[in-house]
Amino acid sequence: MSRLIVENLSPLHNVEFETKQFNILIGQQGVGKSTICKAIYFFRLLKSNIVEYLYDISINGEREKNSHFPQALNSKNKELFVLLFGYTWDMPENLKFSYEYTDKIIIDVLLNKKNNKNYLEIKFNSQLLKKIRELKGEALNNHKKQNIYSISLNINNMLRENISKVVNSIFGDDELPTYYIPAGRSLLTLLTNQKTRLSYDNIDLVTRYFMNLIEIFSPNFNSGIQNLAKFYPKNERKFDPGLIANDIIKNLKGEYFNEGQREYLKVGDDNVLINYISSGQQEALWVLNLLYVWLLKDEKNFIIIEEPEAHLYPTMQKYLLDFICYFMNITGSTVLITTHSPYMLTNSNLLYYAGALKLKNINSEKVTGKYKYINPENSNIYKISIDNKNNTIKEDLKVKDENDIKSELIDEVSDIINNQYTKLIGLES
Repeated sequence: MSRLIVENLSPLHNVEFETKQFNILIGQQGVGKSTICKAIYFFRLLKSNIVEYLYDISINGEREKNSHFPQALNSKNKELFVLLFGYTWDMPENLKFSYEYTDKIIIDVLLNKKNNKNYLEIKFNSQLLKKIRELKGEALNNHKKQNIYSISLNINNMLRENISKVVNSIFGDDELPTYYIPAGRSLLTLLTNQKTRLSYDNIDLVTRYFMNLIEIFSPNFNSGIQNLAKFYPKNERKFDPGLIANDIIKNLKGEYFNEGQREYLKVGDDNVLINYISSGQQEALWVLNLLYVWLLKDEKNFIIIEEPEAHLYPTMQKYLLDFICYFMNITGSTVLITTHSPYMLTNSNLLYYAGALKLKNINSEKVTGKYKYINPENSNIYKISIDNKNNTIKEDLKVKDENDIKSELIDEVSDIINNQYTKLIGLES
């Protein structure tokens, strides 16, 4: 499993986070949950930048100085940092964070001060530098071969796929690209309907990539979600697409259709345009749609989801987390969730218990449903907070040697309310 180490990336100070298959972070706003997600996203996109760099060398060769390694790759990676975290001029000099993909493949990010300005430095460890240089040599050989044979062989897609597999093996990672589903999805639903009037350059990177995902997959819903499986045919599946589609429609309270410029939910006999459905439906829509697409494609991905519970009734929050775990266990994907909801944590507790029983060969899925569990040995359930000295506190909510989460931290606000309620009773009496 990979490990993120952060010393000073506001608001995070001195925190380590080792990713497992299921990861959920709960805590107040502004304590660094999203920063952890963006930091992991940044390092995983660096891997994608390496793939694209080697692919470009394979197709175009070294055309000019700015395509030389490592300068060309460093430039692209620094641009990515700015898009995710902003400019470095006002960041603290002691900013440093790193990502250990394996114990031998590590990337560090730090600042160097020159002329009273902080300049970003992204350092690959020696073993990673050596591996990339070797792959660059192979990429140049591929370019020479491509000049000998006709481009009409249409090997480009195969070439990118092969490069991706080799790079993934170096990073100890067999997952496909990382996807980030941000918070504020109800607003993004409105924005995607206004895309002809938008300048994507003015939208933050996470939101832009998410909107691009919607643009890629939404045309396949022209016959609704019930007919989506025809776009991703497979001989054998671990699930019934029809049952899953019906379940999504039932819980979303409508079936999503995209007919070119017209997007709507079919609710009974009515077609409700997408920007007029409830904010909760808008928040859940593309979480469910995308997970279902990747389920049909049987993709093993790294998925980051911010606040999946936003604007949702507790029963729908439960369904959504159940479906996330269902997707995770069928595909073998990794999931990282941020939440403010005690209901998400309560359901995590239930699924965690189901996973603990499953490890004991007790068929807990008779109660929770097939593939709906969290493996206690491959999960993180943390509360993130900041202490009086501005240090980041990462509290493990899993109770050691028990099949449970610390109950007193699942819904701390209820304790506060109950305490005040008791005091009011005391005042009255």
